[in-house]
Amino acid sequence: MIRFLVVALIISVIIFLFWRRNNSSKKSAVYRNALFSILILVLLFLIITQGKFILPKLFQIIKSILPIISRFIA
Repeated sequence: MIRFLVVALIISVIIFLFWRRNNSSKKSAVYRNALFSILILVLLFLIITQGKFILPKLFQIIKSILPIISRFIA
């Protein structure tokens, strides 16, 4: 998992450098879209693989905050 994050970080940095160096708006948009798509795919992969740890904690937090939010709404 750590190797995956390191590789994704290196690829993102390389695309970011190409994006900053490029002056053409079409190529810049391609690099920007590639960077955002890689970041989204990495986040989705991490959420999917670590979902058994993240999602239950997230649901527990939402369940504990729900009564407080309902007091403000009512």
